[in-house]
Formats: sequence, C-alpha cells, structure tokens
Amino acid sequence: MFEFLKKIELNNQMSQFVEELSTINWFSNVGNKLNIDNNYYDVINIDKKQSLEALRSKPNTNEAICLENLINEAMRRSLSYLYTNRRKDHQNTWNKLSKKNRQIIDFSKIDNICNQFMMDNDIKTDFRLQQIILFHMNELYFKELDDNYPIFFVDIFNIYRKGNIMVGWKGKLPPESEFLETKISKDNGSVLIW
Repeated sequence: MFEFLKKIELNNQMSQFVEELSTINWFSNVGNKLNIDNNYYDVINIDKKQSLEALRSKPNTNEAICLENLINEAMRRSLSYLYTNRRKDHQNTWNKLSKKNRQIIDFSKIDNICNQFMMDNDIKTDFRLQQIILFHMNELYFKELDDNYPIFFVDIFNIYRKGNIMVGWKGKLPPESEFLETKISKDNGSVLIW
C-alpha cells in the first residue's frame, strides 16, 4: 500500500517505557545528588535558586543553555537527521507518531505530580515533562529503524528515573545556523540537574 497509510506500531522498548512511566517516583530526589554510575552525560547538581534561573533564562547566559533551548536543540538535530537521511519518515511519520504517543500516555497523572511538587515548593515553572517524554518515545521508535539516529532524551532519562529533573546544559552548543545531524556531544558540556 501507500507509505502514508502505514500504521505506526509501538516497538517493545516503547511499550515498556509507557508501562515504566507509572512506576517512576517523579521529583523524589530533587535537591539531592544524583546517584547513578552509567549516565551517558556528566551531570552537575545545582540548587533550587540556580535551577529556577536555568529554567527561566532565555537567551542562554554564561555558557548555560536553558531547558527550552536544550530541548529545541536535541529536537532540531533529530529532525535534521530525518530530513536528510530518512525524508519519508520525516514527512510522514514524525507527526503521526507524536499524535499516537499523546493518545497512549496518560499525562494527567504526571501533570498532577508536577503541579503538587510546584505547590509544595512554592514555584511556578514548566519542567517540559510532556515534551521530554514524547521525544523520548520518538527516539525509541526511530532508533530501532536507524542505528545512526541521534538520541538525547533516551540518554538523559535516568535522571528522571532517579527522581531528579533536568533544568538545562552547562557548556556550549553550536549556533542554530549550523545544520547538525549528530547527537549532542557529551564533550560539549554537562546536563544541569536539580
């Protein structure tokens, strides 16, 4: 049949990830050191004040990249790769996959936990959890199709599994004008976590 009629199916990793989401103790280790030995990226623990500053700061300052810009950079690289190397997937699959993921993941529970955490800590910010989870799902899908597909969210998700949250990036990333199709290099910096 025609490519655009292709039904998108969850692979095993995606199904396992959806199940895992309900078992994560979200925000349970915020403010404490991340205890993990096998994280792909180096992490820097920062305090509440610095975390809120990192979450809100746009444009980027002092070699710190805010969370929104870090997410956009990772997504831009993924889409650039698909556009260049798997154009049909870029054109036909990305949006369908994102829509399907939104339908199967119950974000209301995660949103409630996030809202309670903000109330308990007297803060109001966007931790971009829905974006991070959706992009993680997309990475699981496309990585199975193509080993060279650049991932970021799969590599950082242990931060969330352990109860911390990502708030930004300490280091430099190339200018947006550079058309990159590679993953964000761990040599360029570290993930800021709270």
